Amino acid sequence: MNPFRPAERRDTDMIPQMPPTPNRENLDATLAYMERGLDCIMFEPTWGADISSLVGLYSTVHNFCTSQKSSGAVQDGAHRGAHLLGADLYEFLTRYISRYLSQLGQRFQRLSGPPLLKVYLEEWTHFTNCAHIVHHIFRYLNRHWIKREIREGKAIYDVYTLHLVLWYKELLQPTADRLSDGVAQLVEQARAGERIDDGATKALIDVILSLELDESDPARPVRAVYNSILELPIRKVVDTFIQTANMTFRERWIIEDLQSDISWLEVEDKLGTIFFGSEYFQQLSDSITTHPTKIKLLTQDLTVVEVEQRVAEHSVLIKHLCTFFGEKIVSRHYIPLPGVNEVVLRKVLEWCNHYKSDDHLTSTRHYNGWDEDFVNAREKTNVSEWDQKFVQIDQEMLFEIILAANYLDIKPLLDLACLTVANMIKGKSADEIRETFNITNDFTPEEEEQIRRENEWAEDR
Repeated sequence: MNPFRPAERRDTDMIPQMPPTPNRENLDATLAYMERGLDCIMFEPTWGADISSLVGLYSTVHNFCTSQKSSGAVQDGAHRGAHLLGADLYEFLTRYISRYLSQLGQRFQRLSGPPLLKVYLEEWTHFTNCAHIVHHIFRYLNRHWIKREIREGKAIYDVYTLHLVLWYKELLQPTADRLSDGVAQLVEQARAGERIDDGATKALIDVILSLELDESDPARPVRAVYNSILELPIRKVVDTFIQTANMTFRERWIIEDLQSDISWLEVEDKLGTIFFGSEYFQQLSDSITTHPTKIKLLTQDLTVVEVEQRVAEHSVLIKHLCTFFGEKIVSRHYIPLPGVNEVVLRKVLEWCNHYKSDDHLTSTRHYNGWDEDFVNAREKTNVSEWDQKFVQIDQEMLFEIILAANYLDIKPLLDLACLTVANMIKGKSADEIRETFNITNDFTPEEEEQIRRENEWAEDR
């Protein structure tokens, strides 16, 4: 029985059981859980209908990355800080994707010509669909460990780009010559007057362009891959035909496709349409309506909290779920949030409701991240009077809000709460900070001296 697919229930309104997640400090259990979940995503097309399982996988990544140590090997008896745990998940994901693509490559080896081109495009569509889902599941890893590694100049990619890099290295490069042959055969068939799938070549060009990754800046598209792998070999074939072809052939689709310059944004829009469906952008615009949609959030303590979808979508986690599953599904089912209890969630939603009309926070144009200019502008100005009153709460609730905002991916609220804590610490000695937060000093004098030496750089700033 698939542990990620709950048993069928006659009563669709029954509160679902929270998806079981492994011990956050157990590396082996976490990776085994993630592998089963990834298998469901990659090999079961209907898996996406299970909201609880998707949230369970997201929560597992979040819980593991925020634990203090893992149960794996520990060198020299030292604990592994939470900032190192991302490497375990990233390496695991890399191995999993490579193994999946290796199996797919073996299938490609048995094909050639147009049949290979057809299967290649079908598998690419499926792979990128799954990559979007996995990218959202590993969003916490993207926001922290991966972001820091990239800033340090390491050869690390965000989760979606990692899928593209591995596809390029392990499938496109070994298959490029035979793919070119498949396109060439289509050209010959078109020249002979046969009816062919004229979308196949254009689709393949889209695939090639989406893999145009600059190693120094993965976000910047380059044309070197497209030129060397597809355009030049096919141009040679086409040029040969053009020498004997008439004007009618010159005006056919293959010439137009190969001479057109498809922009990066156009490719992204096409991939987005493939992933989310033709009504994707309409669904996003319809989410802000004069008759607000209500959604039901199921908290850690199994309490149902009903809220406007627009308010809850300040959380990137919830916004992704609503976008992926669609309004009809999320309005009829509970969205489980095992990382937040009722009291804290209602406090978080109070903040979200206050800013529900703030375009910078609800705009779908910032779907994949908050507007950095807007965030920076807020940091340069004083905190609003309303925000100041909002954070006038006891320390326990303040830290709960930090954890909840981090889990739900509400960056402006997380920034506000962290700024409040920073102001509480500012100008205080270590002993005063311990007294403020009731922290027991469990460091030996030798450990304190070592920490002081390691952080001397901060005292010079």
